[in-house]
Amino acid sequence: MKWLLVVLWATVGSDGNVDAYVFTTPAFDTKEECMRNAVDQNEIKKYISKLVAEGMFINKETGMLQPIDKVVCAQADKILAVIRDSQGTET
Repeated sequence: MKWLLVVLWATVGSDGNVDAYVFTTPAFDTKEECMRNAVDQNEIKKYISKLVAEGMFINKETGMLQPIDKVVCAQADKILAVIRDSQGTET
């Protein structure tokens, strides 16, 4: 089982959805390894750079910066299931 880092923002869109970003790389073998990586200052810089490049710090509706609410480690298969459910896709 692989673990992935997920970033959740504090803002909620007018559609009721919360923005999230799933880092598919790196993938971790354990939750503990993922959590250690999530608080490593050198790794945080890489994650921030990727988020900025993807435009994930700008609220699409207001054009303003949006604060990160949480960073979590989640099982890759569970993330995939949530994505499929949110799109109405059968697994």
